[in-house]
Amino acid sequence: MIVYRLSDVVSGQVVKRPSNNIKSPYVADVIIDGEEYLVHSPSLGCSGLCEAPNEVVMIPTPGNKCSYRIQLAKYKKVYICTNPKISEHIVNKMLKKNIFPSIDVQSYKAEVTKLNSRFDFAGVEKHNQQFILEVKSVPLKCDKHTAYFPTGFRKKKSDPISPRALKHVQELQKIKQEHTDMRCILCFVINRHDIKEFKINPDDPIYRKAVQEAWMHGVEIIAFCIKWSTTKGKYLNKTIPIKLFDEYGVRTI
Repeated sequence: MIVYRLSDVVSGQVVKRPSNNIKSPYVADVIIDGEEYLVHSPSLGCSGLCEAPNEVVMIPTPGNKCSYRIQLAKYKKVYICTNPKISEHIVNKMLKKNIFPSIDVQSYKAEVTKLNSRFDFAGVEKHNQQFILEVKSVPLKCDKHTAYFPTGFRKKKSDPISPRALKHVQELQKIKQEHTDMRCILCFVINRHDIKEFKINPDDPIYRKAVQEAWMHGVEIIAFCIKWSTTKGKYLNKTIPIKLFDEYGVRTI
């Protein structure tokens, strides 16, 4: 089991985002032990998780305008990681320990550019097969048991929610088609444990179709959960079923 530890954490309550003092949407006012602080919120409001009056867990950021950075939010007794960079750190730790599902790592590098995108990881397995691995952080669920991605603001409903995520999956498919012997992997790290399955947000048909097509062309898709407390996250050592097609009946991979 992999454990990712948070150090020097403090808890507080969100008062307002954006802050009354700095109007950036990435800054919130948070009360800690009765005193108000400026706090960096890397995922904005995270669909309400990092909004007033929710409890959040933070780490100090000395030397910055913001005294702390939000790492987790608490919702109905469940701690949820809302800082997307932590998902990359967790996968990096898994690759170092060679416990990432289905990859037998020989060597790897972080932030590798292929085509027109920078992917989170690329490397070689012990039998000399190359791989590319892109990580997406999933903090939200759409019903009692289902986590989903992507979510967020968009100007038009017809636009993709995350153009960057769309570009990544399209280029993973292109790489796979051009290099059939290379493993191209899209990994969804679900940063909560109160779910049983994962799906692509049906309100983003552009991204949903792109993920479906990428899978049909050989891009591997994997999802797993991290169970969080205030100080650490534990990899639950199992993959989560992915509901990739459900318009004409459920098809789970």
